[in-house]
Amino acid sequence: MATCFVIMPFGGYFDGYYTDVIRPALASVGVQSIRADEIYGTGAIAEDIHKGIEASDFCLADVTSRNPNVSYELGMAHALRKPVLLVTQSVDDVPFDYRHLRLISYDPKLSGWQREFQKKVAQTANEVLKNPSANLALRSIPTAEDAMRKHLRNIFDVTSYDLARTNHIYCDEHGNCEIKTSWKIRANSAVFHLCHNVVLDIPGRIVVNRVYDKINARDLDYVVVDKGKAYLSYFFLFKQFKAPGQKFEVETDVSAEGYIDIPRFLDTRETMMSTQAVALGMRYIMKSDWLYLPKTPIFQGLHAEYISHPRSNIVGTQIAAVETPDHYLLQMSYDADAPYQQETAASIRLP
Repeated sequence: MATCFVIMPFGGYFDGYYTDVIRPALASVGVQSIRADEIYGTGAIAEDIHKGIEASDFCLADVTSRNPNVSYELGMAHALRKPVLLVTQSVDDVPFDYRHLRLISYDPKLSGWQREFQKKVAQTANEVLKNPSANLALRSIPTAEDAMRKHLRNIFDVTSYDLARTNHIYCDEHGNCEIKTSWKIRANSAVFHLCHNVVLDIPGRIVVNRVYDKINARDLDYVVVDKGKAYLSYFFLFKQFKAPGQKFEVETDVSAEGYIDIPRFLDTRETMMSTQAVALGMRYIMKSDWLYLPKTPIFQGLHAEYISHPRSNIVGTQIAAVETPDHYLLQMSYDADAPYQQETAASIRLP
C-alpha cells in the first residue's frame, strides 16, 4: 500500500479536517496517510518526522496560514526529493519555491466543499503516484544538501531573536585559534536554528568541533551553507524548536587556522577585531570578544582601542590586556543600552 505523509497544523479545526476529510480521500485510492502526531518514537520528533517523510511515497501539505511547523516539514520533503501535493485555503500562502507543484484550493465556508475537495485529492494522489518525478518539490537543484541549505536560508529570513554573544578566542603564536562561543538568546518568533560565521585573516582550515544546546543538554547537528578559503558559515539546527518568548543557551566550539595573521600583526603592530551587524530579525543585546594571546615577550604591552561602538563616547577608549598565568587577555565589550544593529570594531595593538 502506498503511503502519504500529511504535513499540516495540529489541533482544533485541523484535527477534524484531517480525520474526516483528508484521510478518507487518500484511503479511497488505496493510500495510507500518516501525520507527525501519529508517530510514536522514542527519539527526537524532528528525527521521527524525517524518517516518516523519507519512508512515504509522497507528501500532502496544507500550507494555509504559513504555519512554521508546516514550513519545516515541507523543507524536509523538499530536501528528500519527495513528490508533494499542496492544498491551501489561500494561494497567497503558497511559498514561491513551490508554485510549480500541483495545488488544490478549498473554501471551508462553502456548503458541501468536502465532497468536491476529496474528489480532487483522490484524483491528484493517483496522478502523483503514476508520475512522481513531475511532482517533485525539487527539479532544478541538483542535491538534497543544496536544497536543505536553500530552505534553511529561507527560514533564517523570517527568524527573529535577541542575542547576547561572547567569544572566547584562544590563539597560539601562529594565529591558529580555538573559538568558544556562548550564545544567550530570547526567541521573538519560532526559532529553528542559528547562523554562525567565522572569517579568517589568511586562508586556513575551519572545523566545527561541537554545538551544544545547554537547556536540553544535547549536541546539535549543523549544516555548512557557505564556505571559502578564509570563511565558513553554518547553521546549527535545534531538535526542538524554540517558541516565541523562550530563552535558551547554546555553546559552540570552532577551530580556525589563520584566524589572526600573526606575522603581519607583529610587522605592523596592529590588527583589527570587528563584529559585523546582522540585519533581518537578529538584534544584539550584547557582543563581547575575549582574546587570549600567549604570554610571551612578543605580545607584551598588548592593548586595544575601540574604533567604532554603539556608544560614541567609548570610541577611542583604550583597553589594557590582563595577565593570566598563560595568556594576555583583552576583554572587548560591544554592548549598548538597547538592542542595536551596528558594526563595531576595536584595533588590537602592540607597543
